[in-house]
Amino acid sequence: MPTPNLDTNFTKVIVKLTNVDDVGLGTFSDADASKISDLGKLNYQGHYPAGASFRSVDHFKQLVNHGEFRMYDFGKKENKKRYGQATAPLFEISNIKNIPVALYCGTDDLLSSEKDYNWLRSELDANGSLAFFGEYDLGHLGLLMPQDESHFKDILGVLDKHNGKE
Repeated sequence: MPTPNLDTNFTKVIVKLTNVDDVGLGTFSDADASKISDLGKLNYQGHYPAGASFRSVDHFKQLVNHGEFRMYDFGKKENKKRYGQATAPLFEISNIKNIPVALYCGTDDLLSSEKDYNWLRSELDANGSLAFFGEYDLGHLGLLMPQDESHFKDILGVLDKHNGKE
């Protein structure tokens, strides 16, 4: 008796249940999923739901619900043990000084907001850490797996500059 390929069957069930197709991708991360490459979509669907831990998704939910850029909230008792205080501390962006950070932001990204990435941009710029800021007409997955890869030249340019190749 042949052994069923659980990965493939499991993936098909998850894709069907969560609607991770063009419509599903556009629903949760990209305003326009047509800007994601077909090969990228296929690869994403083949590995879904891998790529994010429960804690990272829960932390994202905490950030959205609280509206503050805080470390992960473990609850009062565990926060006290880990952080020495009952609440999760704010990330101190002001401590990031003179470390080159490049921001690649998508105007169609449904998982971030223009207000938030512009705030981060100004904080990093004030600390002398903003090495590059690029804003593209792409969503979250569109930045990673785009139909049009022209923004990759910006990424490669920053990497070359900061690795002494420019």
